[in-house]
Amino acid sequence: MRRLASAVFLVVPLVCGAAGCGGTKTIPVEGVVLLDDQPLAGATVTFTPIAGDGLPATGRTGQDGTFTLTNADGRSGALPGEYKVMVSKAEAMELPGGQAPKTPEEIEKMMMKGRGKDRKSPSPAKKSSSGVPARYRSADTPLRQTVPPEGKVIIKLDSKER
Repeated sequence: MRRLASAVFLVVPLVCGAAGCGGTKTIPVEGVVLLDDQPLAGATVTFTPIAGDGLPATGRTGQDGTFTLTNADGRSGALPGEYKVMVSKAEAMELPGGQAPKTPEEIEKMMMKGRGKDRKSPSPAKKSSSGVPARYRSADTPLRQTVPPEGKVIIKLDSKER
């Protein structure tokens, strides 16, 4: 009986390894996003596999433009491979006068104005620009990145139209 149990413990890892159980090992990926050579804070970085057989990975930039990726199954890093890279930044909503909403009621009122449902208000809530050019925010992004073995990447964005 012990021999049978030992054989099972030896065979199962080999079969799973050949069949791909557990998936490919992720590579910890960290990097920095620069817009016109300046760190871009508060942006979402999305790596989408080009080959279609990997998992997307995302990260959020800090004040210094740095980010760390987490893939779609919750593991830290990204699978090895070639990716399209999208960078987006949520556009901030402002109340008239450039103020940010402070209470849930102000947020709801601002959302209604933005949808045009508050007919009494003469000025709708306005969106401030995210600063990230549209070409980097879309699925047609020109940015490509191979996940390198050391996992360090620099993503440079240019605000000038091409």
